[in-house]
Amino acid sequence: GRIAGEIFLTDGRVAVIESRTAGTTDLESSGSIHLQVRGPADKVLERLRFADNVTHAQLAGEENGVGVYIVTHEAGVDIRPQIPHMIIYSGWELLELRPVEMTLEEAFLELTREEVIPE
Repeated sequence: GRIAGEIFLTDGRVAVIESRTAGTTDLESSGSIHLQVRGPADKVLERLRFADNVTHAQLAGEENGVGVYIVTHEAGVDIRPQIPHMIIYSGWELLELRPVEMTLEEAFLELTREEVIPE
């Protein structure tokens, strides 16, 4: 085997992945939250995409009127306080809100699925 790269932790969480082929991924440079919202998926997604400091929002799944969303935001900004207000003000139900973090196993798989350049 060959060394595919390095994984750096901060406070026990994956912070940076340095791949020999793909370069550096700084997971602390932006953050993501996972949401479950009961409401019309298209309108919820549109509202999330235009929220302050949101850089990306996607619908990860939907079942029985409950959408699962992954929302990425700018670094150093905590958007969690504004999201519940926005959802409740719109008349929808917020069922879950939590930060998304990459596990050490996911980081390892990210590194090892890339093709390693021979040294």
